[in-house]
Amino acid sequence: MEYPGLIMIDASGFLQKKHPLDRYNELTEDVSHEVDHQWFYGTVGSDEYMEPWLDEGLTNFLENGVYDLTYTKSKAYCANLMHSKFYSRKNVKRANKILRENANAFINKNQKANYINYPVNNPPKGVDTEDMAYELGMDFPAVLKVAMGENKFFDALHDYYQTYYLKQATTQDFLNIIRKYDNSKKVNDVINKFIDPKYLSE
Repeated sequence: MEYPGLIMIDASGFLQKKHPLDRYNELTEDVSHEVDHQWFYGTVGSDEYMEPWLDEGLTNFLENGVYDLTYTKSKAYCANLMHSKFYSRKNVKRANKILRENANAFINKNQKANYINYPVNNPPKGVDTEDMAYELGMDFPAVLKVAMGENKFFDALHDYYQTYYLKQATTQDFLNIIRKYDNSKKVNDVINKFIDPKYLSE
């Protein structure tokens, strides 16, 4: 559980004598996720009930984009502890390539994602609230990054952070910053696939 400046992690699974290495990866991912919350919602606030994707989705995106799919010393150490070669540089490079290809395929096809900007008590039909906030909420910035290009996307994310530092932001605020950096048809098509305009607050 995360609070501003305080992170509490249940490490009981890791500390057990029986098969502790199975839980090491889960524990390190939990730590990464909760640390990322110090940025979104801790520094840039949002309404976690009305727009849960705005902190959980961005946090999941950072966790996966920065932690899981980047070859780091901690990831290599974890893989070594578990006698796994899954997180080799080669596999990480392959995973990133597949993600880019999938994002491009999604952008170029006329297919629709599920909307993510619904309140907790009213998710899209057939969509679990947790999936909406965490998984689909993570997919949106991941696809935006491909549509905009990495440099523009991270410039926009940095601007979003600086603009709403110690303030509360909305989905509309996030979109305004994104469009400031890239208001192309491609980017707006991505936005329209994920964001329901009926649930945008001014």
